Amino acid sequence: MAAGLAAERITDEEIDRLDRSLVAYSEQTNQQNIEGIVETDTDFHDLLYKASRNERLMVMITHLREIIQRVRTVSLSQPGRSKDAVDEHRQIVDAIADRNVELAQTLAREHIYNAENSMLNSLKGANKKND
Repeated sequence: MAAGLAAERITDEEIDRLDRSLVAYSEQTNQQNIEGIVETDTDFHDLLYKASRNERLMVMITHLREIIQRVRTVSLSQPGRSKDAVDEHRQIVDAIADRNVELAQTLAREHIYNAENSMLNSLKGANKKND
């Protein structure tokens, strides 16, 4: 929802901020700095939520922040996931910059699905180690 709304409402300055955020995210990924990866991923999503201009969404995200951070940390700790996330973010930003609401929403859904699968695979791996 946020990606679709951002595609309708984002300013050129906010697109530039998203682009800069992706550069920082990519740098942290190349350094394999999980704390930096999670921080820049959080910053990216916060910029996207703000660009949606949806106050209800912002309130909901604020209430869910602790859970989201845990999921983010587990998901992005998986080998290769942060690089994939950078690529997925790039595609989302490109769709938003093109003001393509449907594509932005589709790519955001796929990104969430991929993050969820990464987290679940991590949990399955942890369970196998504990068995």
